[in-house]
Amino acid sequence: MTLLVTIAIEAVVDLLYCRIRTKPIVNIVTTGVWANFWTQTGLWVIFKLLPNPYLPTLVGAELLIWFIEGLCFVTAARNQLNFRESMLLTHLTQI
Repeated sequence: MTLLVTIAIEAVVDLLYCRIRTKPIVNIVTTGVWANFWTQTGLWVIFKLLPNPYLPTLVGAELLIWFIEGLCFVTAARNQLNFRESMLLTHLTQI
């Protein structure tokens, strides 16, 4: 259930970003949903493997996820995002 909520929020933020910055909506939203699905799944695997202490694990995992999702956005050329834009968009969805 939380994965669906996370992906829905991701899609809305990506959509708004695309509308404001006039970027390709379908490509960016698709990349965001795909990347978010895999990184959130990985996050839960990390929590199962390293359950204690929770806060340092969460902070480290979220930083890793931010970087991985940013790379997903920038490497998909059809998204028309540079590195700075992709990291900003990923940061907006991490908040």
